[in-house]
Amino acid sequence: METVVQLEVGNTRQMRDLQLVIAALEDADRIISEHLAPDRSKDPEETLDRLIRTLHRPEITRAVTRLASGRGV
Repeated sequence: METVVQLEVGNTRQMRDLQLVIAALEDADRIISEHLAPDRSKDPEETLDRLIRTLHRPEITRAVTRLASGRGV
């Protein structure tokens, strides 16, 4: 399911939400890349814990909910 986010000009709250979500996704991408790197020891439990701490934060959940509902922050 693809969510389309439409930004209204001047909606700074929505931009902050979008920036927060993008930053969390960039952090998650980095964590996954580190886990997949050939020179790193691979502890799936540690990687999962790091991903959960990165993505399952109240401010991220609220931002995603607002963006999905079209309200933005």
